[in-house]
Amino acid sequence: MDSAKGVLKEHQDLNILVRDLGKVAQWEVTLLLEQSVRGRLRADLVALCIELERHFATEESGHYLDEVGRRDPGARDELAALQDEHPTLMELFIQAQKACDHSSHEAMDKLKEILRRGLHMLQHHEQRETALVKKVFGG
Repeated sequence: MDSAKGVLKEHQDLNILVRDLGKVAQWEVTLLLEQSVRGRLRADLVALCIELERHFATEESGHYLDEVGRRDPGARDELAALQDEHPTLMELFIQAQKACDHSSHEAMDKLKEILRRGLHMLQHHEQRETALVKKVFGG
């Protein structure tokens, strides 16, 4: 149960990063064309990837996933689907980092689209996982 609480806390922390990065997806392309803005955004995306890597490793190696599956065997397929999304999520945010290295309007449009897609997928992923953990452990 403690590991489940830890994962839920991590989800709250990730939601803050997602909210802040979500604002960037609404910015005008002209703002993203500024190198200093892209540099800060890239640093934020690197920080997100580090946090996600740690979070996913905790989930995948932690006993909480096993415990969820033990307590609710019907949840195993959903758990597997959630775990299968981890590499895709990481790849999207790595693509967003790489897009920060370019300065054309097209690259910034692509950056915003990757960011929107990645953030939407991450939010949906974390919501499903949070709901599953709360269902199994209560709270």
